[in-house]
Amino acid sequence: MAPSRGLFGRHRGEELTGTGDGFFVGFPTADGALDCALDIERTIEEVRVRVGVHYTEASRDHAGLSGRGVHEAARISALGSGGDIVVSSVTLERASKHYPTRETRTVGLKGLPGEMQVAYLAQAARS
Repeated sequence: MAPSRGLFGRHRGEELTGTGDGFFVGFPTADGALDCALDIERTIEEVRVRVGVHYTEASRDHAGLSGRGVHEAARISALGSGGDIVVSSVTLERASKHYPTRETRTVGLKGLPGEMQVAYLAQAARS
């Protein structure tokens, strides 16, 4: 089992889909998702992964998850490079504690109308 998979459960996350080297994981709270993302970065230091976190509603059926939020989450993750944790502003607003950021910007998400504000978690948050 990959080290990150054990962290999913520790933060009450549920692996919803896997794509070989990527995972789509649902969490009951924004804090659980953000804390898990930070733990993944701390635990897997030898591989610089990118993590996207987005608080949204999604529908689940026999084919998996669907809804605009699922596509937004994937696009948010794609904004990052190795070592980045990219978070939608709505996720930070839903968190019960403060997560320092190093950069905030408004972006268009490929293939989706409109813009969204995202932030990159600060390096200081990882220590």
